[in-house]
Amino acid sequence: MINISDRDSVIASADGTAEDKSTEPQAAVGSLMSPESSAEIGFIGGASAGAGTVQAELRERASIADFGAVGDGLADDTAAVTSAIAFALDNNVRYLFVPSGVYRLTAPIVIGGSLWLDGDGVEPYEGFSPGPGPNQRGGGSWFFLDHAGKGFILQRPSVGNSASGISISWLGTFRAHTVGAPGTTFVPTVYDYDFTVDDADALFDNVTLLNAYNGIQVLNGNAGRLTTSNLRGQPLNIGIFIDQAYDVVRITDTHFWPFWSQSEDVAKYQLNHSRAIVSARNDNPLIVNLFCIFYKIGLHVVGNGFGTTNKLKLVNADFDRGQYGIYVEPSAVGHTGMYTNVTAQGEVGSLATFASNNSGVSVNAINCVMNFSGLDLAEHRGPSLDANAAGIELNVAQLQAGNWNGSGLGFGCVQAASGAVVEISDRPKFFGGGGAAVFSGNGEISAPLRAGTSSANTDANGDVVITHNCPITPRKIFVTPSNSVGLICTVRARGPTTFIVRLFDSAGNAWASGDAKFDWKAEY
Repeated sequence: MINISDRDSVIASADGTAEDKSTEPQAAVGSLMSPESSAEIGFIGGASAGAGTVQAELRERASIADFGAVGDGLADDTAAVTSAIAFALDNNVRYLFVPSGVYRLTAPIVIGGSLWLDGDGVEPYEGFSPGPGPNQRGGGSWFFLDHAGKGFILQRPSVGNSASGISISWLGTFRAHTVGAPGTTFVPTVYDYDFTVDDADALFDNVTLLNAYNGIQVLNGNAGRLTTSNLRGQPLNIGIFIDQAYDVVRITDTHFWPFWSQSEDVAKYQLNHSRAIVSARNDNPLIVNLFCIFYKIGLHVVGNGFGTTNKLKLVNADFDRGQYGIYVEPSAVGHTGMYTNVTAQGEVGSLATFASNNSGVSVNAINCVMNFSGLDLAEHRGPSLDANAAGIELNVAQLQAGNWNGSGLGFGCVQAASGAVVEISDRPKFFGGGGAAVFSGNGEISAPLRAGTSSANTDANGDVVITHNCPITPRKIFVTPSNSVGLICTVRARGPTTFIVRLFDSAGNAWASGDAKFDWKAEY
């Protein structure tokens, strides 16, 4: 009886490399898979496992080490990994294990069918670098993508058939980049995507994109779906790019942070170039629990020849120390989405080498309808919230914004271009702004400002001056008398800090030197 723990000695040479013998890894495993060779061979999968056959067990799981993958970071493991995947797909092996190690790949790896590629997990770093260079990478199951092309291509097996059931889990990828001495401009090496999902149904679970130039790309999403959970890393150009997705994309618990390098020069590069998520034609996506730091754009909504992003749901997003939290570019005509609990803080320290008048939320495409609930924006050179095209409708609840107009050019906190509408449903909270206006632009902005109850004696003309403490001169003030004698009120004047109410009795005479009590509400 052969214990499966000894299978490497059966199907690979002692040094882990394939040899031109009858014991070549794929041939040997294929031999064990045949009924003739495996019927009499017992299988022991562990203390709790029942007895079976090698044939039955290998149809459930195999390891890339079984096919000669070395994992020392030096040997070229491309052929071994390719053989392992081909064998798994050809023999309906659903689970392919990636043991801890660094597997160097020099060409793209294609997965064209249902397969679970699963590792031991990874530790992104073992300690921060004391200098400008990368952090010391931790252990686990890593793929070193040592070429300029795509790392893994998850694609349909043939025209008209989308691939389903592909899972990538508990492993990481990294590329080669050079970080110079402090103060040296960092320029990453340009690479294709670490993962391309081409009309496939793919799940990424606990995957680390340590320093991908481009992370995950979704193409031709006619039937496939992308699902990511616990994705992390420091993508340097684009983290996730959705080019086409006609079914629901689910992106949950994403954390883009300096796992690879703490260098200020890398952070400066990212603030001028990096985008966490780029979404083009993307129907009904669900994005939950998203964090990124030092990114030029957190969520970049674009349009292409297939359309733009529709009915997006974004819940719990923190865009920290970047340029733009959410940026909708002019090509994303007609974008629609619902955004809940979103924070966007701009970078204002020594890392802020950019010159753009950035915003927390900047919408630049016509006919977009976006609903926000819980929006916290701060530290931006331009407006905090910018509706910068005709036909935009932004509906906002629970808005807090501060320290806008960092450029000193007079941007309002909320800005609406001609033909744009921004409707704020409850009283917003503003702070800072460098003396700039709260609202600006030629579009329509409405917001409740303050409300109160006033009790005072009118002057000889029946007037009362009320201090409203609104952040801007109200455009509308509603006054309701609360006296029992049935007074009539009219607002005579409005200013930056006060408004004047004149009161009349039921006969139309000025309520001169009389007691007045009324409720008021100021809106913009």
